[in-house]
Amino acid sequence: MSDAMNPDPAKIGPEATIKECASLMLKKGVGSLIVEKDGKLAGIITEKDVVKCVARGCDISKVKVKKVMTKKVHTIGPNDDLFKAMQRMKDKKVRRLPVVKKKKIVGMLTEKDLLNVQPELYDILKERYKVVMKKKPKSEYIEGYCDLCGNYGQLYRIGGMLVCEECKDEIT
Repeated sequence: MSDAMNPDPAKIGPEATIKECASLMLKKGVGSLIVEKDGKLAGIITEKDVVKCVARGCDISKVKVKKVMTKKVHTIGPNDDLFKAMQRMKDKKVRRLPVVKKKKIVGMLTEKDLLNVQPELYDILKERYKVVMKKKPKSEYIEGYCDLCGNYGQLYRIGGMLVCEECKDEIT
């Protein structure tokens, strides 16, 4: 796990504003931030969370991260293997797993990290996508990763983008 994870993930406190959060994501070039309080994992906030806040008309200079973040975060341990991490991401439908040891954050593992360590996974995912497309040619949806939130699931074509059910409801 330690070979694949980022040992110094981008973090923010729960009292920071969404504007500060978005600025930090842009500065660090990341799509999520670990929310940390007293050195422990308090939550996670993603680009999708920020976009939802903006779409709902929130005042991003006033709304706090703790109001928007996901509090129930799926994690993995530093001694767990990559297969377990991939399985957890698939089962929980997440693209990121904070790596936690004794409630302390020791890193972050993303799908991108997994692909960097085991590039052959890309070909497997690509083949799986082709198989799904062949099985459901007349369907209104396909399976894959949402262009907005990045979650894996059923996708709908909206305005040239492929979006999941949740994002589809947000933009229609």
